[in-house]
Amino acid sequence: MNRAPTLGTLLREVYQELIHLDSRLWRTMAALLRPGEAAVLWTRGLSEGVLLPPFRLYLIASGLFFLTGGGLWMSEAVATTMEEMLPDAGELGVRLEALRAAVTARALGWVALIRMVSLVPVALLLALFIRRGQPRIAPAFVFAMNYFTVAFSLAVFLSFAGWCLLAWPGTAGWEPWLNQASMVVERTLLLVWLVLGIRRFLDRGWLLSVSGAMLLALVDLVMLVVGFGIGVGMMGELLHH
Repeated sequence: MNRAPTLGTLLREVYQELIHLDSRLWRTMAALLRPGEAAVLWTRGLSEGVLLPPFRLYLIASGLFFLTGGGLWMSEAVATTMEEMLPDAGELGVRLEALRAAVTARALGWVALIRMVSLVPVALLLALFIRRGQPRIAPAFVFAMNYFTVAFSLAVFLSFAGWCLLAWPGTAGWEPWLNQASMVVERTLLLVWLVLGIRRFLDRGWLLSVSGAMLLALVDLVMLVVGFGIGVGMMGELLHH
């Protein structure tokens, strides 16, 4: 006669799942810290059961990214634009904070959509650098998802680092400098990751790796600016209605 599962059985299953997930999560993060490694393992069929699926990891990282307001410099840019566009709260007859939260969420939603769409041009552009006779589209999309996962994760890390720094006494007024520094550091590290990742993933020389990385970073930055512009435009539409 089969015995009904107990609380101990449930706890053991939860523990085993967490250990299994943590193991894959740490291996995946370690692979992402070695630019191009996760994409290489996926292309060779060595990532299944060892690393988290690239799209799942991308969704997790993007969710954290937008839950934290889109990164330090983006959240500050949205807040600054909001202050410039927002009329007097007394004229609106609504709570200022409620309006700000609703409009900001809608704006970041549009930015999130544009960031997801950015996967397509970045991946297709990368596919042009893959040698003929080799699979192109799927590996290029995996590499692009790895890149965006790193970009989202880096933005979240820099955001928390910035907030911790601003919590210290004597750092009042550092916000503008910190926002600019955050963007410069983020873009620079991502460019370095792209250069090393393309060189590892595509097995190309330094010249092609650098030129390809700069082109991909430029396309990504343009799409980011477009997404932010659309988000700001939506903020304006919502406030005028």
